[in-house]
Amino acid sequence: MSAERKKLLIIGSTQGVYGGIEAFMMAVAEAAQKWPELDVKVCFKLVKNVEANEHIVSMARKYCSSVHFVRRGSRQLMDLIRWADIVHAQNMPPDIVIPAFLKRKKILLTVHNKKFPQASLHRLMWGVTIRLADKRWFNSNFVWNTWEPGEKDKNSACIPTVCRFPDEYVPPQDRKGFLFVGRGSEAARLAAEAKARGLENTMFHDEIHPLEIPALYAQCAVGLVCLDLRHRTHNIPGKFLTYMQAGLPVLASVNPGNDLIALIEGEQVGAVSTAEDSHDLSDKARALLTRERSNAIRMAERCIALSNKLFSSEIAVRQIVDALQATRRR
Repeated sequence: MSAERKKLLIIGSTQGVYGGIEAFMMAVAEAAQKWPELDVKVCFKLVKNVEANEHIVSMARKYCSSVHFVRRGSRQLMDLIRWADIVHAQNMPPDIVIPAFLKRKKILLTVHNKKFPQASLHRLMWGVTIRLADKRWFNSNFVWNTWEPGEKDKNSACIPTVCRFPDEYVPPQDRKGFLFVGRGSEAARLAAEAKARGLENTMFHDEIHPLEIPALYAQCAVGLVCLDLRHRTHNIPGKFLTYMQAGLPVLASVNPGNDLIALIEGEQVGAVSTAEDSHDLSDKARALLTRERSNAIRMAERCIALSNKLFSSEIAVRQIVDALQATRRR
């Protein structure tokens, strides 16, 4: 490979707050900056009528030295695409992929969203732009199968998304109660229900700064993943990845057939319930806490090992470099 540095633009849309795709972009940028072959910039394309809040701005600048927040169709967006040799986009946005293709940039896509069966103009455009990419990486086999249900394209692969947290540890006896953090659609209803029932071991907290999450996880014994049992999808939630990176075992309530079932049980990193009966989840929680108290360090080690094995940001960057090398050999 030439000593000349290649310019990598990591780009994706954002609602202006810290979320799963934003965390993935930051993790890849952090790892990519360590490669001497790459000059890295991160671009967050703000959706209409939103501004970036201070949390995502400070978090992004912590992980990448060159961060840009731009508007759709802006000159700044076009200038960044023009600057890049490689455009690593999240999903397949036409206003990013088509200009990059016309400017003959190498296009790498990480696809986070499934293909919806309903016909629409958006689906038509996405179907075109996804085929313009040199490489396509899907964040789960479920998502991959919605886009390529039969024979898989040689330039496609399944690579789970990532983010990074330190592996701090607090003894289980110092961790008590249930804590719900964030601005989810059910937060207000659950808080009111807990108050009505007089629950004293349950707390609710508004969204916190991303930099506070590692310290929060360090005080917890188990991380909860609760999906609607009516779901028919099988993707891996972003919070599960962060639990593994923090060495935090998982108690999951998921729909039957979800990818998490085999992963959690096979790797022994938590417990899973697919029953609609809350007593089953309660029994699983008690059994998990008993195992965690007796073997907390071993379980934390298994969680971190799984994160390092499957969800390493270095793997994603290695794929970018390999894709670049393959093109140079042709």
